Amino acid sequence: MRLGDLLSERGAHKAALAEYDDALALGPHEPSVRFRAAWESLAVPGNDEKSWRQRLGDLAHVRGAHGGWLALEGRRQKEDGGIADALTTQGHSLGLDPLSEEVACEGQPDKSTPNDPNRRTLCEAVRIEKKAKRHP
Repeated sequence: MRLGDLLSERGAHKAALAEYDDALALGPHEPSVRFRAAWESLAVPGNDEKSWRQRLGDLAHVRGAHGGWLALEGRRQKEDGGIADALTTQGHSLGLDPLSEEVACEGQPDKSTPNDPNRRTLCEAVRIEKKAKRHP
């Protein structure tokens, strides 16, 4: 996982995804592993929609709560038309990890922001803070 994190931070998304996929094979019920694999899958050019969804799995695949996993699950619910379910799931993710970019931005990649003005403000603030930490 740590090697995947380091590779991801350096923009080596395919290599990071390979590390996360290896971790996923070893810990398929860990929501943090499923989240990282799904999130990285979104960053790899050419990966289809089905790819990140398979890596994320569903509630039956995880044991425990993870803000990032819930944020991506909320994104999937919203894309599938389950707006009410998505809002509930994203609310749970905010309760677990409100200062995570993936959570605050509702599982959307860079530059995308939530429609709700309060959640958009949180997303933008988290991204500004993250950028400041990378470039002090």
